[in-house]
Amino acid sequence: PQCSIFNHMETISNALKELCGGSELRYRVLGALYAAPGKTFHLRGLAATAGVDPSNTHRLLHRFAKAGLCKRSELGYRAN
Repeated sequence: PQCSIFNHMETISNALKELCGGSELRYRVLGALYAAPGKTFHLRGLAATAGVDPSNTHRLLHRFAKAGLCKRSELGYRAN
């Protein structure tokens, strides 16, 4: 059973990389968002979690929100 969980996680990881068009930064920001789907992140907290510069994170989050991949609220960003 545990092996199938790892296979499922690898499948999700590969799909996410493909969705991101191979961009490591996009992958890391989306990965951080979707690793904790119920959590709301402040911009700098998400940037630190993903290991991505806050300005790049901000730009990516704007794109993700426009595409419906995340939601922005007064408190921050969360996976959609």
